[in-house]
Amino acid sequence: MIKEKMLGENIMKIRITSGEYEIIDSGIVIAAEEDKDVTFHVEAGIAFSFSLQLTFKNNDSGEQTIERNITGNQIKFDCYNFFNAGTGTSELIELATYQGQKMYIKFWSYLDGDLPKKKKTRKIEYTFYLGK
Repeated sequence: MIKEKMLGENIMKIRITSGEYEIIDSGIVIAAEEDKDVTFHVEAGIAFSFSLQLTFKNNDSGEQTIERNITGNQIKFDCYNFFNAGTGTSELIELATYQGQKMYIKFWSYLDGDLPKKKKTRKIEYTFYLGK
């Protein structure tokens, strides 16, 4: 990711890397509602595009897992039992290949808020990487 900032009369550029990977995007998303999906639509020119949908569900096992389903250029992660304290990926997850480099994501999800009769807010921190 290259960020540009004005520093006086000059433009300062900052390129962010982590290990051998270039960080191409990073941020925080607040889902519209606790149980609503979040979808990233990724495009780079006419020939490269895909969507990544994060869906948060609960099941009886209580085990925190991610099920990955790919249909065409749509990737869906069903994230099970991602609770309050924060749950996410500890390793990079490969998404696609762009111009000979692999694209990855890492994300972490939290449920914030604990007021009676109020819905919780789902916050997702994410980073997209490009590299080997």
